[in-house]
Amino acid sequence: VTLDVDAHLVESTKRGARYTYAGFRGYQPLLVCCAETCMIMADEFRDGNVPASQKIRELVDVAYGRLPYRPDGWKIQVRSDSAAYEYQNLEHWDAQGWRFAVSADMSVQLRQEIAELPETAWNLWKVENNDVMREWAEVPYVPSRTNEKKDTKPYRYVAIRIRRTQGEFFSDGNTVKHFAIVSNDWETNGQELLEWHRGKAGSIEQVHRVLKDELGAGVYPSGKVGADAGWLRL
Repeated sequence: VTLDVDAHLVESTKRGARYTYAGFRGYQPLLVCCAETCMIMADEFRDGNVPASQKIRELVDVAYGRLPYRPDGWKIQVRSDSAAYEYQNLEHWDAQGWRFAVSADMSVQLRQEIAELPETAWNLWKVENNDVMREWAEVPYVPSRTNEKKDTKPYRYVAIRIRRTQGEFFSDGNTVKHFAIVSNDWETNGQELLEWHRGKAGSIEQVHRVLKDELGAGVYPSGKVGADAGWLRL
């Protein structure tokens, strides 16, 4: 079972709506869905100013607790964007033996490690139709961890480099864009791991789209939080 966790923004002009990180007022519900079925396993209606990272592992635990009983248990995988990039979350999932892949925040230290990679470290992923080249590389990045022990196994960082084949600039004025994910999976090929992580675009992000565009979760009927939470649940 793959548990994908993500929040979505809903703009609102209601008096009680709070400002979101995007600059408009609204709400920011957090959802966990089962990627294999696109079934929503847990949800929490939230004000727009509540960070998506808040109590994210608790909601994933709620989703896990709703799985039906199996005598031999479940093999769990977790995917998320950088909202889950906190070591308490990663260590919690790793301690339970759950495989995870999470978008990593591009800290100064991580960005420097990526920038110092030799050209031979980069592997071609694909060239897209708009002449954008996507590449990946393993990053020898080992930040300190809470309660780290001598035999603590480091997490794996895989970087993504995006550039135009002709060296042209992107709209933000840069010629290269870098991203990265962190995982406790050291066995899967780097490109396959990245593609698996991107798979949440076809699950939780599609759930957001259907909820907002087809099922009425793009407009909330009340100024009362409890009523709006009920609307989302319905």
